[in-house]
Amino acid sequence: MFKSLSQSTQRLSATFNNHYLVTQSVFASGAMLIAAPLIKLAGDYLHHHHRHDPGPPSTPHH
Repeated sequence: MFKSLSQSTQRLSATFNNHYLVTQSVFASGAMLIAAPLIKLAGDYLHHHHRHDPGPPSTPHH
């Protein structure tokens, strides 16, 4: 009785771990796909705004 219970528990935990890993990797790749353009946009935005900051008149940025 106890042995079969522990076996089924092991199988269940193995299935859970597998599912968790798959979910994690899918989530990670999905997050990367979503984050990459956002990071690029944010970088472009920050760079753009930094360039348009009013600098000292002695060094015009044009």
